[in-house]
Amino acid sequence: MTTLLDERRITLVSRKDYLRSYAHAALVEGRGVVVVLDGTATLFYAASQSTTATTAFAIRHGSGLLRVALPFSRTEQLSIPYMEPSFSTTAERMCVSVDAAAGIATGISALDRSRTARILASEQSQVSDLIRPGHVMVVAVDDSSEPTTASGVALKAASISGLGAAAVATELVSVRYPTEMMDAEEAYQFAATHELAVLALSSS
Repeated sequence: MTTLLDERRITLVSRKDYLRSYAHAALVEGRGVVVVLDGTATLFYAASQSTTATTAFAIRHGSGLLRVALPFSRTEQLSIPYMEPSFSTTAERMCVSVDAAAGIATGISALDRSRTARILASEQSQVSDLIRPGHVMVVAVDDSSEPTTASGVALKAASISGLGAAAVATELVSVRYPTEMMDAEEAYQFAATHELAVLALSSS
């Protein structure tokens, strides 16, 4: 069984528990959430709520590489092809990167990438609304079962919160050791400093 840690660190064990959590409230308000899984820390937020500010924060504290998690079926509808099988797992598959087809400049800025994320999140978006390749990575997630990856958790959280089946995610870089990725211990400190909710998942 997973364990409920506190109001800012909740395991994603059920829809009922999640909807009472601080993480749910944070997502609805358009803020980011840190998910700690297998000792690593990932920042995510609902793609439909993406703003220049949230995207800039993710770029600054992440590796700079942002990905949007979408269900397998949605990547097929938008004709976003998978990369080579070597980039894939049974739970998710990396896809070709994309940009919004209109309303952006080079595609790399926080402003541009936030628009691309919102395009990916919109149920009204069509194949022609995106160009390939671009500056936002896409990961296709199997949303038919319980999530086992950070991307899957982000997608499920956004969906349960009623914010659409799309989430922006990036692994966090350590503040103490900038050449390394952030571990779980530092993730809690980072979340407290920036007043972010934490979803702490455990398989035991």
